[in-house]
Amino acid sequence: MESNDKHQKLFSKNINILSHEVALNEVVRNIEEGKFVFNNFGKNSHLVNPHKKSKMIETILLNIPLPILYLDVTNETKFRPVDDFGYEFLYAIQEFMMNGLRLTGLEFFNYNKFSFEELPEYEKNRIFWRVVSIRYFSPTTPKLEKYVIINRVTNKSLLQAQDLEPELLIFLNQIKEYIRYEIQFLPKNINLIELISLFVAFYLEGKKFDKNTNFQYFKNKVLLQIDVRDQELLRSLKEKIKEALKNLSLLEQNKKANMHWFLCLLVALTDEKKLAKIMQNSDIFIKKLHFQNLRSDYLRNIEFIENIIQAL
Repeated sequence: MESNDKHQKLFSKNINILSHEVALNEVVRNIEEGKFVFNNFGKNSHLVNPHKKSKMIETILLNIPLPILYLDVTNETKFRPVDDFGYEFLYAIQEFMMNGLRLTGLEFFNYNKFSFEELPEYEKNRIFWRVVSIRYFSPTTPKLEKYVIINRVTNKSLLQAQDLEPELLIFLNQIKEYIRYEIQFLPKNINLIELISLFVAFYLEGKKFDKNTNFQYFKNKVLLQIDVRDQELLRSLKEKIKEALKNLSLLEQNKKANMHWFLCLLVALTDEKKLAKIMQNSDIFIKKLHFQNLRSDYLRNIEFIENIIQAL
């Protein structure tokens, strides 16, 4: 029991989550000063929908309790929301209080077509002094621990490019460019960075994946644990995926296959014994794959492929 307590303290001392209660006027001031990172805005249609933003403002006017706003401090002065609510909330505030958004589709107030400046003074004050609960991760919180907590709080796998080490991003993009110019058989609708990321995760730690694990969460957690200083590891990964892709091209795969299917085949093709057996019986292997019965279940796909290989 004593050793468990010590382990818990050692782990938790690296995590620094700060609590703060702020009025919306302070949030607006921080937005004006450029302290929030809005890198996702404009990419999702629901974030630019005026009805969505208007309903968020109406929620504030109704004094309905707001969810906690979770922020990631990317450096000492920049803040980034970690979930959809954070982006939607801050974007609505920015558009309404700073950019002249006119309200639309309100259900409880007769303020449709009103801008912020046109609201009665007491309503503007109600918005200005509405208190928001904020939790944010300090820069000292390690990326992996931060990601695990964010996943638990939001129940989503929110990993963005800036969360990864620059060396790992360079590595992923190098493989992407190699595939674009050297590998011709992959369907155009496949997200190459996603495929490479999944391959890296499942090649390294695939045996630890189980049916109760969130697919994206598993991938992201493995990526965050990669030691980018280990150049030998990165070189080995690069060679493994290139070799697997070349072997996959020899099998002349059916282009109806989806990303999960390619992932499972790529991982299987990194095993030398399995590869030798597949290549010796490639015609039979291809016929038994039955691409018309594609599934997005990694474990079932792997089991299916394993059974075919064993029967060769």
